[in-house]
Amino acid sequence: MLPTIPYSERLDALAFDPTRNQRKALYRFNRFIIEGESDGPQGVDSEATGTTAASEKTPNAKKPLKCKPRKQVFSLVDSIHEPEASFRSPDDPSPKYRLEITLEMASYTVEKFELFKDYQFHVHKETDKTSYGFKRFLCDTCLVPTPIPYSGKPPNSLPTMYGTYHQLYRIDGELAAMSVIDILPNCVSGVYFVYGHKWEKCQLGKLSVLREAALAREFYAAGLKELKWVYLGFYIHSCQKMRYKGDYSPSYLLDTETYNWYPLNECTPILDKYRYGCFSNPSHSANEIIHHKVPEKKQKEMEGVMRATIRGSEMASSPVSKMPLSIWASYKQSILQTVDALGPDVSRKGYSMNLGRQAIGPTAPTQIIDIRFDADCKIFTCSTPSGFAVYRSNPLTLVSEREVKGGTLSIILPLHSTSLLFLVGGGRSPRYSRNKVIFWDDALGKEVAELEFSGDVMGLACRRQNLAVALKRRVVLFEITNTVKRLQQWETTENSRGLVAFATASGSTLLAFPGRQTGHLQLVHLPPCPAPPLDSTPGSSRTYQSPRLKPVPLRRDPLTHLVAHTSALSTISVSPTGRYVATTSETGTLIRIWDTDKGKNSHEFRRGIDQAHIYGVAFRPDEKECCAWSDKGTVHFFSLERLNRTSLLRHVNAIFQSNYLSSEWSYAQYRLPTPPAHVAHSLSQTNRLGIAHPDAGDDEKWTVGWIEVPPKPTSPVRNKSPLPSTRGVPLSPSRSNRQGAYRPSSPLSPQAPPEPEYQLVALTYTGGWYRLSLPRFTEPSERSGTPEPYQGQGRNNQGRTSAVPMDSSSQRSSDSKTSTSRRRNSDAQKMDSTSCQVEEFRRFGRWDGWG
Repeated sequence: MLPTIPYSERLDALAFDPTRNQRKALYRFNRFIIEGESDGPQGVDSEATGTTAASEKTPNAKKPLKCKPRKQVFSLVDSIHEPEASFRSPDDPSPKYRLEITLEMASYTVEKFELFKDYQFHVHKETDKTSYGFKRFLCDTCLVPTPIPYSGKPPNSLPTMYGTYHQLYRIDGELAAMSVIDILPNCVSGVYFVYGHKWEKCQLGKLSVLREAALAREFYAAGLKELKWVYLGFYIHSCQKMRYKGDYSPSYLLDTETYNWYPLNECTPILDKYRYGCFSNPSHSANEIIHHKVPEKKQKEMEGVMRATIRGSEMASSPVSKMPLSIWASYKQSILQTVDALGPDVSRKGYSMNLGRQAIGPTAPTQIIDIRFDADCKIFTCSTPSGFAVYRSNPLTLVSEREVKGGTLSIILPLHSTSLLFLVGGGRSPRYSRNKVIFWDDALGKEVAELEFSGDVMGLACRRQNLAVALKRRVVLFEITNTVKRLQQWETTENSRGLVAFATASGSTLLAFPGRQTGHLQLVHLPPCPAPPLDSTPGSSRTYQSPRLKPVPLRRDPLTHLVAHTSALSTISVSPTGRYVATTSETGTLIRIWDTDKGKNSHEFRRGIDQAHIYGVAFRPDEKECCAWSDKGTVHFFSLERLNRTSLLRHVNAIFQSNYLSSEWSYAQYRLPTPPAHVAHSLSQTNRLGIAHPDAGDDEKWTVGWIEVPPKPTSPVRNKSPLPSTRGVPLSPSRSNRQGAYRPSSPLSPQAPPEPEYQLVALTYTGGWYRLSLPRFTEPSERSGTPEPYQGQGRNNQGRTSAVPMDSSSQRSSDSKTSTSRRRNSDAQKMDSTSCQVEEFRRFGRWDGWG
């Protein structure tokens, strides 16, 4: 049996002629407003209108005023506006009740929400309505307000912008009803209508349709000749509550196969007979799914042939013989031609081969909603439709997993490496309201606290003992100890990205978020961040020395405001000590580094020349480098200590002398090779690591974080006497800093604890985990473009002075070979010095058995 089928319905407002019953409902309501009948329309009592029954029966009461004599020719627009206070002239007698009809852009108020709850309770018997659900249902809209192109000056009663509106009905100041409508270039679309239960007998729902038809006529009369339709929503023939829409004529229903409109009076005979009606081809109408019949000549050839339907990254299959008749009619010719061209055998194997799309198989891709590192990048959280998990960043280890029922989460932020997580609901079916922050103790496995706000939570940031919540136009700061205490809040410009960032090192004080103007940055100095507790985790002891950076001393006149960009900010990042703040804008080409101690722009890095969406900027823990990653699938590495003005356009810059091309550029890049999940799952491990698949998307979402890895072990070096071949030859600075270089100080040189090596972990939203090692930064020579090991002349490959005499011809031949070899080695070294190495690749999210 087919389910109930809804059909879109629209009404021709220009040709609409209200029926006798619809006119009577309008006359009764007008008479009630103007004359103040005791019973009201259809028996509305006096209590509903705020008057007492005694006053109505007083003999000395004034006689009710008479409404205007109706004209012989019915005018819908005049009759609709007759009782409204704004349309009555001063000469008209004062009405009994004051009726005000106003149009305003859709917005939330407590008064509207209370009316909505009253309607849902008395009409639909629903009691679990929340303000958040009301906002999502009747206030939030995807329509962008756009000016309406009137041919002349429009009447004051008409709006000036397209968009979603609330049409409010007020009787003596009380909100009696509200109509939610969309005003579009070719129609007025009715979305929803609510009214107070005590006005139920006024038939306000019927009057709202008449008012929307009158509004469409007014738009048409004001010069909008295409705006003549009123969309009434869905028409369900089998539902008695929805069939009332058929009383408005002339109405049209949308055919679901051809998307053409057909008169309702021609559609109802088909719908009386069939549950599914096809108005363009009545033979397709049915009460149950009807399968087509394959021609007898083709029946044997079509046996076993499957039809595959691809939706995104998933594929469903069904036998061709089971295709619905309506679909078979559309694809019959192409299917038969394909089978004839491939032959029966190949056609049957087509599904197993997937016709070259080997990536699409029975394995569903990983669906990751959110990924976030903690402040130290020791752990990260992963949110999926099934729940969330916590992983150790390196080595990749699943620490815990939680199944979440009843919805999904859009933000899971860990408080450093503790068991406290901050959760925010999101996705199509949020687990929690978007205006709440849930404190989750993963050790206890339960919620321990909750914060609720008046607006949606856009972003979070935390450090030890503090949590910052970014709302759309403000940032709120909390203190987190044994209790949660609200400390302060600041106003911001529109912050839909939820930008807010802390300095998280011990003793740091900085909090950064957008300013009150576009492109501006606010800096707030808080009490010093507490030191972390001792790490007692087994196996956490280190054999190498991690750098301890001193927090930036607070100036007497601390910097509180920066004009960072001219366009809206897209990311804000703060270094661990708070010395540097990185900002990017929506343009996506510049990364500006601000020195908060000196109060100036210390670096301006250029990611590229084309526009991109930069996902974030991350500072290395020792604050000597930073990296930025974008939707182009590349991560760029910049040095904060060395200047790199080398770019692919440096030769063009020499000609045009452009400051644009003389910016600081990245010294190394890495391009994400991961294809989409449904493609990557079928690739070999080698291809995943090193070769970008041709189907890989350039805009795959991902995030990165810096990690510390122990350096490779080295043994103490005993300095021996210098070799004769190198005696008297000074070592270059880059060689003299290497371990094992000649130092004539003492026969035994004790080694200091080695410094850690910094690497990068990249996480993709398709479940890819990459550990990347960086190239060593080499300074370009000022005398030539050749790297340092090849700058000496008259030296052989060992760096010694050549003493073998050569004639001029052999010298030229040798110089030519040496020059060619040097160029090749130089190019190879340049490539090695600007490319990252993938040390390890793994999967998370479902490949570890969770999900």
